[in-house]
Amino acid sequence: MDRDNKSHSISSTIKNFSLNMLLSLLKKIDGSKDIVLGSNLVSLIDLICSYSLMKEVGVEKIYKIDNIPTATNKKLCFIIQSNLNDVKQVCNWFNIFLSKEIQDIQYWIIFVPKRTFDCEKYLEKEGLYSCFNIWEYPLGFIPFDDDLYSLEQKNLYHDYLLLGDYQFLNNVVQAMHHFQRLFGPMNLVITKGRASEFICNSLQKLNAFSGIIEDSPRDCFIDLFVFDREEDYVALLLSQLNYSGIIDETFEINCGKISFNPDGCNQQQDNLIKHNLLKNDQIFADVQDKFFSSVCSTLKEKGQKLRQKSYERQTINLSEMKNFLRKEISNLQSEHKLLFSHLTICEAIMETKKMTKFSDQLRIEQSMIEGIESRTAMNFIEDGIIKLLPETQMLRLICLYSICYSGISNKELNNLIRLYTQSYGHHHITTFYYLKKIGILYESTNQFNLIASSTAQKLAATSLPSASSSTSETIKKFRQIVKKSNLIPLLETEQYNPRMPTDCGYVYGGSYCPYVCKLMQNFFDTNNLSQIEDWCKQNHCKLQPNLLPNQHVGRDWQTKSKRIQMILFTGGVTYAEISALRFLSKQISIPIVIMASSIINGNTFLRLFSEKLFY
Repeated sequence: MDRDNKSHSISSTIKNFSLNMLLSLLKKIDGSKDIVLGSNLVSLIDLICSYSLMKEVGVEKIYKIDNIPTATNKKLCFIIQSNLNDVKQVCNWFNIFLSKEIQDIQYWIIFVPKRTFDCEKYLEKEGLYSCFNIWEYPLGFIPFDDDLYSLEQKNLYHDYLLLGDYQFLNNVVQAMHHFQRLFGPMNLVITKGRASEFICNSLQKLNAFSGIIEDSPRDCFIDLFVFDREEDYVALLLSQLNYSGIIDETFEINCGKISFNPDGCNQQQDNLIKHNLLKNDQIFADVQDKFFSSVCSTLKEKGQKLRQKSYERQTINLSEMKNFLRKEISNLQSEHKLLFSHLTICEAIMETKKMTKFSDQLRIEQSMIEGIESRTAMNFIEDGIIKLLPETQMLRLICLYSICYSGISNKELNNLIRLYTQSYGHHHITTFYYLKKIGILYESTNQFNLIASSTAQKLAATSLPSASSSTSETIKKFRQIVKKSNLIPLLETEQYNPRMPTDCGYVYGGSYCPYVCKLMQNFFDTNNLSQIEDWCKQNHCKLQPNLLPNQHVGRDWQTKSKRIQMILFTGGVTYAEISALRFLSKQISIPIVIMASSIINGNTFLRLFSEKLFY
């Protein structure tokens, strides 16, 4: 089985497992029924199950939870994520139907991935717990590509960082456990980070308790490397320059779908163009990992080929024209439509970036990574805040400055907070408190002295129990890690061309190579278990105990054809890291399967700490 077939086999097995689990749940509700999907589940369920398949098990209509109809089927099933917002909306549906005297309706709630104490407590508080049949749908990793899987649980990681809520990590543990039920135990497990170690320890206990993980003859060995997001915040904060990454940062990809305004202005619903990047989009599949500026030339070449095809059809005879109309014209029209969509996307991206001083920002980011011109970087940040550049863009630069220059002085931080809150709103005073709490923003003097800090601490005290989070050693030692691991490709060569990449740093234009890529590159140079143990000590990773006795016996460490490397990102992965790991996979000829709690970017990550998400 070659590498492509291996990856495709994993993808199809996981998708079929999730699909069959959902259909079996819906079959338990006899007869016809209507379904209401939570706001964040519409696109996810669409990746797993089509409406036609749901119709076969009795589903008549599917509603979004935001749109309450005047009447529904007598059997109504809510499929929602385990959060209070969706539960409140379910209760709202129930009360509206009750007020309209719509009776004899049977209600189900299917929690994804599982029910939680908070959700059940809220239903009891509203006096509605007994009105619903409550089930669980342990939806695990969702295939976005043959080598890319995500839980798409974006909002829970900040609960872990700020509140010490381990529900998020337990969800990852359950998903990995389901994966092992399908494919057997991992041969080698290595972790880097606190959350990653917790996940693997919990997985060990769950495997021992369930007793279902058995070893069996296999045609490949699956190794697992679990990597914490807080081990490399820089890869999250830098501007992504690969095609999929820059699309995500500009328009935010939601389960492969984007909505954008072709002129790059504010997103007005009337003018939005919608496009599905995962549905029969061969152009995106070809260019998603390329450097953005090289995509434009690729699209130009494709346009010239289509123009040539259109010209050739004018010179064919009647018989050939008949064959052309029957077989090729639909494909040609589809290619034209896709090409037009991507040209429009590129134009919209360039229009958006012009308005945000993007080229100047890239130069500032590069100087930050190199640890030079700190005063110039600070002036750019202050000037951008005063000119009201996008607030998340400025917040990213502030956090990046903190990491790259080993903290911000007390005086400069106070000044930044004053400018930021005056420009974007004083509610952001708690945003800075939260960012300091998770360690992504810290003072070089190690003092905690915010403007109106007493107010911030009082606000935080009312919403935060004693949470465990502090600046990780990786963040504090960023400058040492950069030097030790050679994370700046631009310093290694005088002529670095990201259009024709030679290393993983092309996804940031040569400014930075994702830390996880360098770790894995060195890891793949090891040839036996002893060398792996030495590698773990040098890079402060932990080699986890074997799931089964004598698990490594008979393994040929140098045979690449029997090896699959899985990398699990706890806290999310960026499209830049995905593209970089794909590039590394091609270089070393070892399949790399990327798994993550979610696919994120710097904007979506920081927005979790600036929006009012606490109840």
